[in-house]
Amino acid sequence: MRGATPVADVAVIGAGSSGLAVLKALREQGVVAECFERGSHVGGLWRYENDSGFSAAYASLRTNVSRLRMQYPSFPMPAEYGDFPHHSEMAAYLDAYARAFGLHAAIWFGVTVERLERERDGGWRLVFGDGSVRRFRAAVIATGVFWQPKLPAYSGSFAGEVSHAHAYRSSEPFANRRVLVVGAGQSAAEIAVEISRVAERTFMSVRAGVHVLPRWIGSAPYDADDVEPRNRLPWRVLNTIYRRRVERELGSPPASWPRPARRLLEGIPIVSSELLPAVHRGDILVRPAIAQLVGDRVRFADGSEEVVDRIIYATGYRISLPLLPPSLLSVDGRNVPLYRRMVPPDLQDLFFAGFVDAPGGLLPVVEAQARWIGAVLTGRLRLPEHAQLWRAIDRAERRTRQRFPGEGTRSIRCDPHAYRRLLISDLRRARFRRQARSGAAAEASDCVARNRALWEQQSDAYQKRHGRQLEAHGGCAWGAWRIPEAELRILGDIAGLDVLELGCGAARWSVALARSGARPVGLDISARQLEHARRVMADAGVDFPLIEANAERVPLPDERFDIIFSDHGAFSVADPRRLAPECARLLRSGGLLAFSKISPLYDLAYDRSRARVGRRLRNGYFDLGRLERNGTADFQLGYGAWITLFRSSGFEIEDLIELRPPADARTSFELAPLDWARRWPVENVWRLRRRARKQRPSRQRVPYA
Repeated sequence: MRGATPVADVAVIGAGSSGLAVLKALREQGVVAECFERGSHVGGLWRYENDSGFSAAYASLRTNVSRLRMQYPSFPMPAEYGDFPHHSEMAAYLDAYARAFGLHAAIWFGVTVERLERERDGGWRLVFGDGSVRRFRAAVIATGVFWQPKLPAYSGSFAGEVSHAHAYRSSEPFANRRVLVVGAGQSAAEIAVEISRVAERTFMSVRAGVHVLPRWIGSAPYDADDVEPRNRLPWRVLNTIYRRRVERELGSPPASWPRPARRLLEGIPIVSSELLPAVHRGDILVRPAIAQLVGDRVRFADGSEEVVDRIIYATGYRISLPLLPPSLLSVDGRNVPLYRRMVPPDLQDLFFAGFVDAPGGLLPVVEAQARWIGAVLTGRLRLPEHAQLWRAIDRAERRTRQRFPGEGTRSIRCDPHAYRRLLISDLRRARFRRQARSGAAAEASDCVARNRALWEQQSDAYQKRHGRQLEAHGGCAWGAWRIPEAELRILGDIAGLDVLELGCGAARWSVALARSGARPVGLDISARQLEHARRVMADAGVDFPLIEANAERVPLPDERFDIIFSDHGAFSVADPRRLAPECARLLRSGGLLAFSKISPLYDLAYDRSRARVGRRLRNGYFDLGRLERNGTADFQLGYGAWITLFRSSGFEIEDLIELRPPADARTSFELAPLDWARRWPVENVWRLRRRARKQRPSRQRVPYA
């Protein structure tokens, strides 16, 4: 990590299924994040023989949740993966997800984060394996919970070989051996079945009864009906329905299989169509808990003994937080005190993604978590007061309490559907609060919806007609006649600076700035315009965040940028009385605001009845304000009103450049004849500097007629 520059607000640690979902959500919400992955690929535990050392995937591993329940809601899995995808297909799917949303460029591979250190004034220092340090305002730990093997301790000693399921890859090393698999979880069941095909004898030590579900009930995956609204049926009814279906499919369990103490859907069941038939046939011999290890034998709780060559402990994993000192966050078994299973109450700029153990697909859960984290980081969702955080932690969703009656309220175990509904409810309230925060004015100018609809409709035609013109001078040129930035030097040296383009369209400006070393973010109100931007970015081989949002209410934190600019973008179609204070909020002290737009003189000479500019004044100077032009609502002020607005918003005026095209200029835009533009200014560029921040910029209203 030496030589890296601080380009992000948020650090995401881990590029498995949780880290990728967080990275995608943060990018979509305009939060610039970097991800640090110990391994050389995305995929986490689904990457077979992952060089991160964390994956426990074995050669035959398939999901125990069906494809439709496992996939990210925003990114369907290919149907050819079948009902239960293989680990290689899961790894390919996660890689495709990262590529589809442009995440690879934000991931540092082969980088080890050694520890997180709390900054005194908030934020985090990441200390890397090479000794380098980076600072971030927030961090997301997405390393998962299934990587630190938990090994039991028994009296006595064992003369054979011992391993944990984390190290298991295939059954070949166990051929013709007497093998004991300890545990009654998913891995224990699958490993025991696989080894029983080649071992001399396979034993399975089961301490307590666990329900077993078949992978298929009839011709459908067992979880085909685990969808809304069916999974909201009363708990007793739901258990009765599934119990009858499972009994029809599997029949009566073997006499040697311990009878579970709880109902079918309580706890986390084993999903296997092969385990109980193997026990019925005698291929797997079930034994109770281990009492003692006696050389080459194992003594069980019922007094019986078996000669054993190998023991595989499929005894689960210990939740480990090596990145944090215990004084910051303590773990007690499966209990981690996290608000919404993500936020420590005393560390509200630290988030945990994927720290859940739920009987169902993890990916829909972590995608909801990711959106929730993004909403908190952008300020759309506010965390409750400290005491309320703790009260919420000590309550669990009603369905979670029913599903895990033996777990504490702080357990990572939860009902996935109830938990997702809770997060989605939070997000809905966040949207409502944002819209209602200060009445109708808080949402946007009333022209926003109309301008968005117009650009959605006209975007393709606009890019087809003007795309080549906009590419002039590598995309770095101002106004309709594309006067080069290299000639005007309005933005200056942008290398290493955080830049926001408001009304980016196809983002050709931002692409050019990224190539010159800037860290741009493109914002536009039109989803269709941003589709063109993604194409331009892909063609150029660059990658940076794109945000679909109204420039009057940007979903980004204060003091985020060094430069904000707009070339006939947001300052043409957004209300400047809202836009100027918003830019002041987003800029750091001393930051630059530069934007081009139609000049007031042009609007004074514009003949609305003929939709063209003339050679005499037709409109009143003091009547400037909101103007209707070409189906959009544009905004214009007189020079005095512009100056008043800038000063009240916290800006000093550095320059006003009136653009004059050269005598041989050509343009695809129909603003004015060239001879008109060479006699009078059609466009001008304001160049402003953010004053040192003393207080929140005023939203003083500039009077419009």
